[in-house]
Amino acid sequence: MRLFLHNGLFLCLFGASLIGGEFLALAIPSERTPKPLEKHTKFKEVKEIGLDGVYKCNGTDSSGKQYSGIATIKRIKEVYIVHWIVGGTSSFSGFGIRHGDTFAVSWTTDGPKGSLRGINSYRIEADRKLIGKWATMPGTGILQKETLVFSHSLEEE
Repeated sequence: MRLFLHNGLFLCLFGASLIGGEFLALAIPSERTPKPLEKHTKFKEVKEIGLDGVYKCNGTDSSGKQYSGIATIKRIKEVYIVHWIVGGTSSFSGFGIRHGDTFAVSWTTDGPKGSLRGINSYRIEADRKLIGKWATMPGTGILQKETLVFSHSLEEE
């Protein structure tokens, strides 16, 4: 439950649902009089944003070291192919799915000790910025951070 101020009234937010691409919330004013459902357009706007393109990639690896690179995202029907090149030498490839404002990608790369597998989960922002966390297996079991910032479309290359 959350308490917030709307049109001069304190409202208690009891629940929320994503219905038909729109975020709906039931809020009850402090006088306990029911208030109509409110529509929030942020989720609808994000749903319509295409992800195809080239992104600047910045994150933190499992040792705490900062890294940067480039990622490309290409949609093929309902899935996405993603390639990262970080630190100028490491490359990763994977595929992902999108659900509303969430983009999840599984990936693999060959390393000196065999294959390394990982998963990234991003929150899609309205400006095509992807704010994410990732983990690997084998790994530390600790989530790392990564941000992808849209640079340009794939057609511009």
